[in-house]
Amino acid sequence: MRPRLSLCVALAILLLVGCETPPPKAPIAKPEVLIQLPLEKVTAAVKRTLADRGYVATKTEGGTLSFDRGADLGSGAMYGFLYDKEAWRRIRITLTREGAATRLTATGAVVTNRGTAFENEELDTGAGGAQQMQAVLEQIRQRAQAGN
Repeated sequence: MRPRLSLCVALAILLLVGCETPPPKAPIAKPEVLIQLPLEKVTAAVKRTLADRGYVATKTEGGTLSFDRGADLGSGAMYGFLYDKEAWRRIRITLTREGAATRLTATGAVVTNRGTAFENEELDTGAGGAQQMQAVLEQIRQRAQAGN
């Protein structure tokens, strides 16, 4: 009986030693950009840029504009196959006047059950999502500064 108990204790110790808490992740900066143009011109550039990317404006709340489009292949397949739900991509752009300039911040999300009482929005908080949102903001900046 003694050898079995020692073997179990040794296995338990090995399992516990192998368990570590993962290192803390560095916080991901919220995607933002400051454009040296008035709010009205930047708002127009936001709408044109996202329309060109296939997004449709859904609602405006204060200084935040929301845009939706069908999800890309990966998200669409995952939610369609696993959950039998249609998935949508949502981008929220918040515009804040800062003197003569306008600051834009962006958040991305995947939405299921869009437009129903059971709508579910999962924010994209990963580094890849933040990079995509930053790329959208840079495209908006370029368009606003070019005056298109």
